Amino acid sequence: MTTNLTGWEQEIAGMVPGCPAFLITRQVRECVKDFCRETLLWDYTLDEISVVDGTKNYTLSIPSVQQGQIIEIKNIKYKDDGEDDDQYSSLSPIVETDMDMTDSGSWEFADGGTPSKFYFDMKTDTVYLYPIPGEDSASGLRVKVYLMPTEDATYVQDFIYDKYKQLVTDGAVASLLKIHGQPWSDPGMSQFYNSEYERKRDNLKMKKWTGFTNKLLRIIPRGV
Repeated sequence: MTTNLTGWEQEIAGMVPGCPAFLITRQVRECVKDFCRETLLWDYTLDEISVVDGTKNYTLSIPSVQQGQIIEIKNIKYKDDGEDDDQYSSLSPIVETDMDMTDSGSWEFADGGTPSKFYFDMKTDTVYLYPIPGEDSASGLRVKVYLMPTEDATYVQDFIYDKYKQLVTDGAVASLLKIHGQPWSDPGMSQFYNSEYERKRDNLKMKKWTGFTNKLLRIIPRGV
């Protein structure tokens, strides 16, 4: 389910008197985008994609009803044709530039095998499998991604409003108060609200690393 961005309007309007409603909505959207980019809390599983023998590239499409755009890949899994859903195996991500430097110049044309790796083109939202599949596999590709709102999104996922309404309010108000030369401008309070927003946002990032449990985050020292 979703919540309209105007859900923040009434509360924020009282904190920035005279600010136009469209500007409040725009800053709420921008704040939610930043929130999603930084925390990666909005994940989404695409419908399974059928793999075609000899085809390495698959363009990912987010249903328009989601009003979301891809930030990055969470994971990709592959199964051979006819296998049960519990037989998916994870593909490892690779970087084109790294492969160009460490492998032969024709590595991207390797074919005839079961895909074990993938790389992703953010410009076109296209996944490339490596090696190129050597057989068909109906519903053989399972892709999970992280999303943020599109540039023209009018609503957000309910969990953002229900759980993080105040956090988004702080971020949007900080941006609005920072606008120079307006009746509601207040650089000092802008800094206050921005500090509150970043503190809460960064705390969520840390909690995500621990799976939202009491597990301690252990950092393994690097060798000197």
